[in-house]
Amino acid sequence: MNKTDIENFINERPKWYQKIKLPYELETPGKDRDAMLEEIFPADLKGASVLDVGCAEGFFSVEAKRRNAGKVVGVDINDERLNTAKKIADILKYDIDYINANITEIEELGKFDYVLCLNLLHHVKDPIHVIRSLNKVTDTKLILEVADLRIKFYDLTKELWIPLFRILPSFLKPSVFMIDSRGKTLLTKNWIKSYFDNVFCNIEKLEFKNSDRNNRYVVICYKRQLDYLRIISGPSGVGKSHFINNSPSDRFTKNNVIDFNIDESWTVMKAQTLERSSKENIRNLLLHYDIIRPVKRGYSSFDFEPALSIINTAKNKKSYVLFCKPDVLINRVKKVLGKSPKSRHIYRANFLINQYCNPEKIGRIYRNWINFCKTNNCEVEYINVTDEKPQIVTEQIAFSLLY
Repeated sequence: MNKTDIENFINERPKWYQKIKLPYELETPGKDRDAMLEEIFPADLKGASVLDVGCAEGFFSVEAKRRNAGKVVGVDINDERLNTAKKIADILKYDIDYINANITEIEELGKFDYVLCLNLLHHVKDPIHVIRSLNKVTDTKLILEVADLRIKFYDLTKELWIPLFRILPSFLKPSVFMIDSRGKTLLTKNWIKSYFDNVFCNIEKLEFKNSDRNNRYVVICYKRQLDYLRIISGPSGVGKSHFINNSPSDRFTKNNVIDFNIDESWTVMKAQTLERSSKENIRNLLLHYDIIRPVKRGYSSFDFEPALSIINTAKNKKSYVLFCKPDVLINRVKKVLGKSPKSRHIYRANFLINQYCNPEKIGRIYRNWINFCKTNNCEVEYINVTDEKPQIVTEQIAFSLLY
C-alpha cells in the first residue's frame, strides 16, 4: 500500500483504541502505549512465542514482531478490531495470527513463552478462572494489567475505613477482590500477591509495575523453569518416604527402578512444603506426593492442587507411582496409629482404612492420578512396593494388586 492508501485506511475508522506506527511515518490516532513496551518486552524476543489476549487493533502483537518474536497470536471477540488488526499486519508484512475467540477458550491455543492480558480482567465475569487458564498456557512470563480500586467509591457506604483506605500506600492496603456498581472486577496488588502465593507453586516471582493508565497496575509473573521433575507418588502408607530415603543407595539404581541418583543438585519436598516454600529458583525437584491429598482437602480434581501446578514447568518429568496390596496398606496405617493414638490420628486412620477397604475407591484415585500425569505429558512408571524389593511392573499388574 502507498502512503495515500494507508492514510485512507486510517481515516476510514472513526475511533482508534491504540496508536500503532505505520510506514511513511504515519500512525493511527489511538492511545500511545509505547511507555509500557520496555516494562513488558525485552529489546529482543529472539523467536519467543507471544499470545496477546484482548489484542484490540494489535499494538502489542505488532510490537512483539518488531522485537523479533516468533509465533504471535492475537485474540479478541470484536470482529471489527480484528479485521483492522489483520489489515495492519498486512501493511507491515508481519505474520500474525488473529483469532476471534473468547478468553475462556485460550487453553485450546496451546502454550506460549509470553502471555499478555492487558486491561481486560475487570471486564470478565470469572477472573479467577481466567487467571488459572492464563497461567496454564504460559511458559515463561504472564503479564497482567489489572484494575485497582478506584479513587471514588460511589457504590460503597461512607464508612470510616474508606478515607483511611484512600490514603494508605499500596503495600499497606488489604487484600481486596471487589465488584463495583458497574459489575467491574477490581483487585488490589495484595490480592494478586496473596492469590498467586497460595494457589500457584509454579510462579518463581511477581514483579509489580506502574501502568500508563489510571487506576491500573501491571504484574509480571515469572514462571519457574525446572530442568527435571520426579514425583514419588502413591497413597498414605504406601512407603513413599521409605522409598525416597533409600533411593540414594545402590538398592534402587542397580535394579533400574529409578533413573537418577538423589544428590545435592536435587531439592526434595512434600507438597505441603512446596506450597509454603519461598519462591527460590529450583532446577531439579523430587516431589513426595500423596494422591489421597486432594480427597482429604475436598478438591474435585488434581487440577486444583496448588503444588501440582509445578508439573508444567519441567522440561523432563516422570511420576513413579507406588502400588501395594490394600491389606498391607491397612496394616501399615494401623501400625502407625498404634504409635500415636490421638483423636485426630484415629480420625485420619479410619478415613484411610475406609478408602483402602474399597478397591473401587482407591482404584479410582489411582486412575485419576495417572490420567492427570498423562494429560500433562508426564511419563508414568508403575512400581510394586508390596515387599522389600521394589519392582517395575506394567499398569495391568499394578492395578491387579488392588483387587
